[in-house]
Amino acid sequence: MIFKQQTAYNVPNVMAGRMPVRPDYAQRAVLKWATVEEYDRILDVDCTKGALLGALEEQYRVRLCGLCQSAQMARAVRDDFPGSSIVYAKPLDIPFRSESFDEVFVTRNTAVNCAEDPLQEILRVLRPGGQLVIACRGLRMFFADSEPEMDKRVLMRALQSAGFKDVSWRSAGLCGVIIGWKPGKVQ
Repeated sequence: MIFKQQTAYNVPNVMAGRMPVRPDYAQRAVLKWATVEEYDRILDVDCTKGALLGALEEQYRVRLCGLCQSAQMARAVRDDFPGSSIVYAKPLDIPFRSESFDEVFVTRNTAVNCAEDPLQEILRVLRPGGQLVIACRGLRMFFADSEPEMDKRVLMRALQSAGFKDVSWRSAGLCGVIIGWKPGKVQ
């Protein structure tokens, strides 16, 4: 039974037996602080169930791409976002051309032990003037084997040494957001 409170957006999902996945607190934090413009091309480094992609699709007219850590998850997310490029890939080997994206989001633990390699790969796929937006849930995103008390300054320095400019920290409730920009301006 469909109630009055349900919008047209929810009706097809209810009928199909699926409810839309809501963004978690880290995904809401990056949405709050990211600079997204219409028709930007966006990469979600670990799109898991597609909650961030869904929120971006609702708010903006953008081209969405995502990396999933398993082939099964990639198929599931691809079914929910048929117009998007969802692929099974690791953050160390992003299968897109250089300078393809305006924004890259990292909101999940990518299980990568080394900061320099994934940051260089993300820098490669960002367009000049593009931004990297990282949700910090305990600052173990790229440093999976690090000490839990590692502070935000370590990750900010890693972004700067990888080549990002104007690296900044923003507080967002339960987590923080680090934003870094690729040098150069989009004409």
